[in-house]
Amino acid sequence: MKRFPRLAMMAAVSTIGLAVSYGVIFTFYVAGLLGDWPLVPSRAWERTFRATILLGPVLAGFLLLGLLAWRERWTTGLLPWVVGALGVIVVARHDAGILSPFDTIWIVVFLAMAALSQRSEGDGEE
Repeated sequence: MKRFPRLAMMAAVSTIGLAVSYGVIFTFYVAGLLGDWPLVPSRAWERTFRATILLGPVLAGFLLLGLLAWRERWTTGLLPWVVGALGVIVVARHDAGILSPFDTIWIVVFLAMAALSQRSEGDGEE
């Protein structure tokens, strides 16, 4: 009986993560279009929707795996999943034309936080 609530929670978290990922990726692409706002060609909107549909689930997968790694205390830790999620975000920002040199700062901060959250030997063992 304990299995159903856990599966329901994972389904809810997965759905929420997918919606958030779609929103994040779509926002990046729309921000890239804002410079041409009055006359945005339909081809640009098609590219935006296509990229959102392709990159959204990938980002959601990395976020979900990162959440599972943190929650279940996987031996790999958060670092591989944070690197994957940051890679998807950097690809989306670059493709949308809004990647800036200041993005390096938040990338380094997130990588440092993920690296510092690594499990130590004997952590969580009972």
